[in-house]
Amino acid sequence: MMTTMLNTQSEVALPGYLVVDPARQRRVEDHIAVGGGGAIYVAILTDPHLKEENDGNEKVAVKEVKAIEKLTIEQNALIFQQEVAAMA
Repeated sequence: MMTTMLNTQSEVALPGYLVVDPARQRRVEDHIAVGGGGAIYVAILTDPHLKEENDGNEKVAVKEVKAIEKLTIEQNALIFQQEVAAMA
């Protein structure tokens, strides 16, 4: 799932069959790494259905990828999709 907020794209690194509303269905716990391209952090799934769909695991890794201002929306979307493919 890709969410655009200002110049930020977010990806929740969950199995592809889960659809997540990041604002309502997960809680950020701890930052793992932060850099110029974005951040990786630990989150807790707050939706019981999502926990069940994630084999009972409530902890997930979240990777937030910043959009590159000089690129078009389409170019940023392609980079985002490549990031998702790399995580799969």
